[in-house]
Amino acid sequence: MWSWLSLTTVFLFATRTVIAQQQCSQLDAEVLILGAGMSGMNAARTLYDEGVTDFIVIEGKPEIGGRIMHVPLRSGGDKVEVGANWIQGYDPDQPERHPLYALAQRCGGIEGVVLDYDSTIEYNSAGDIVSDQLDYDRIETAYENAEAISLSRQGNEESDVTVREALLESDWTVVSDEDKFLDWYSFDFCFAEPPQNASLFNALPTATYTDFGNASNTEDFFVVDQMGFVKLVECLADGILGVNNSRLLLNTKVNVIKWSDDCVCVDTSFNGQTKQYCANYAIITFSIGVLQSEEINMKFEPDLPQWKQDVINTLSMAHYLKMYAEFPTVFWDDVEFIAHISDVRGYLPLFISENVFLSPGNNVLQIISTGEIANRLLLQPESDTIDEIVQVLRSIYGSNVTEPTTLLRYDWLTDPYTLGSYSNIPLGVTEQTFIDLAAP
Repeated sequence: MWSWLSLTTVFLFATRTVIAQQQCSQLDAEVLILGAGMSGMNAARTLYDEGVTDFIVIEGKPEIGGRIMHVPLRSGGDKVEVGANWIQGYDPDQPERHPLYALAQRCGGIEGVVLDYDSTIEYNSAGDIVSDQLDYDRIETAYENAEAISLSRQGNEESDVTVREALLESDWTVVSDEDKFLDWYSFDFCFAEPPQNASLFNALPTATYTDFGNASNTEDFFVVDQMGFVKLVECLADGILGVNNSRLLLNTKVNVIKWSDDCVCVDTSFNGQTKQYCANYAIITFSIGVLQSEEINMKFEPDLPQWKQDVINTLSMAHYLKMYAEFPTVFWDDVEFIAHISDVRGYLPLFISENVFLSPGNNVLQIISTGEIANRLLLQPESDTIDEIVQVLRSIYGSNVTEPTTLLRYDWLTDPYTLGSYSNIPLGVTEQTFIDLAAP
């Protein structure tokens, strides 16, 4: 479940060495904002509201939004979100406390539904309903204990541990296939990484559910608006950026970021032509995956100082794969979620009945996968992935299940502008890590 707070990583890039004085005497703007996703647009809006209007936003893709994107499943069909889909952790009794929900209201509202996680049916690979064999109370108690361990260790200034270590201390062990599903569902479904890959202090208690209201009363709002989740990003840009606005450069790839004591210059390419833009400052909102990659054609001149590169490399990039399969008819249960209990942890574990939310005639299942299994399901031939999906669905609903007429797999993993879905915070990341990441 994608939280808007984790969509992009931002740091303010100031200046440290030497660029030719002639370049710095011919500035194009006071500030360059690199990236036009939620973070880039929020940076632009914040600067504008504070009276800083001399900025340029540079985006490599043909539209704003970054990892907030919706596309038609097929010609004439409803659009679906291939990136961020949820507004997580808003409190219906005080929704104004949630910045994204409050933004949605300021922007005229956004269509969506509050998800009902109780509307779930669980099947094993033999097609048996095993809902009564899943001990949700046990995993919930384990996480409550793990949260208490996190708060206690932080309060006593003890060292951080992984979420897995705290769960083991809370007597959560994975034994059965049902346990494997609960283990994935309670963590990977949100964080896209298993508990052993995550810092306890940064993951629990989960800020998304504690910072914006009463944690016991928070809800997850599932966006189904046919204008797209991106309408909120467009709302931030409204009045300050737009089509043919000189402040916004789309389809403009950043190739080199040159930094000095006097200015920042960015070498870009657009339609095969190169151009340089210079400013006193640059705000970089590229993903951690992009900043860590040595394979893409974007570099810093001179190289970033070692302390900055070390901070970037402390974080990691997770892969959360959303697939949409459309079928000729609806053959599945009239519920919001269908769980698949497998002997392989995280193997095609969850199907979301999108037909519940979309207009009639859209017989669509959203299929969630994470980690290495998600990598394989994305990168292998589409026919192989379809075969695996159909095999699981036939094991549940019988041999009459047909192949989907459409399968949509959006590739955030190898997209050169993202190289992953969103950031993971592993053991070793501290509050100072984020301060250093944002530091000039």
